[in-house]
Amino acid sequence: MLELEKKLLHVDYGVALVAGITGKYFADCNAVELKSHAANREMAKRLWDFSVSLLR
Repeated sequence: MLELEKKLLHVDYGVALVAGITGKYFADCNAVELKSHAANREMAKRLWDFSVSLLR
C-alpha cells in the first residue's frame, strides 16, 4: 500500500470516529480540554487586534 493511501485511510477512519462531534479540540486523535490561555477572550482580542495591525 502506498504511503498516501495509508494516510487517506487514517483520515477517513478519524473522520468516522468524530462524526457528529462539535465544539471539541483534538490532539493526537483524542478529544482534549483546551488550555486556559486558549479560551482567554482578552488574549484572543489582543491577538486579533495585533493581527489586524500587521495587515494595515
